[in-house]
Amino acid sequence: MFRLKRSEPVPVDLPSLPVPPPSTHTVTNVPIEERHTERAHVTPTREPYEAERREAELVHRYRRALDLDGQVVSRLRVVPAGESAPIYSDLWNETTGELVEAKGTVTRDALRMAVGQLLDYGRFVDSKRYAVLVPTRPRDDLLAFLAAAGVTAIYSDGARCTRAEP
Repeated sequence: MFRLKRSEPVPVDLPSLPVPPPSTHTVTNVPIEERHTERAHVTPTREPYEAERREAELVHRYRRALDLDGQVVSRLRVVPAGESAPIYSDLWNETTGELVEAKGTVTRDALRMAVGQLLDYGRFVDSKRYAVLVPTRPRDDLLAFLAAAGVTAIYSDGARCTRAEP
């Protein structure tokens, strides 16, 4: 058995707990997330599988296209009032005021999630347009859903990006 004894007093000057979350929201532009790997090995239930970072690849390809067009892009770091954890957008086109959320699939669930995320981030910035960046053209019913929500679909059409405006 060990018994620890303090050798001398340790001065500690820490803030009182709990640290209160901010009373107003903050928004800052931050660089787009760097992609250092395309795949990650995940072991959620002891059965490993490979998860591709499709969204990051989509964002980086689209970013390169916007850079070539001379547009300024970043992401938004938003800390909502009353919360301490930030939320991040996938892409913020500073030139056009377009807020973009990327999804690695074109399922109904993914697109519904994207619309909700865009509406959440959009409350904190003067966004002129919303767009969802996806790997392929969504089916007609999902394009109609995005159009009803006022959201543009951006998808790969060979070597270029195609926009399905609402």
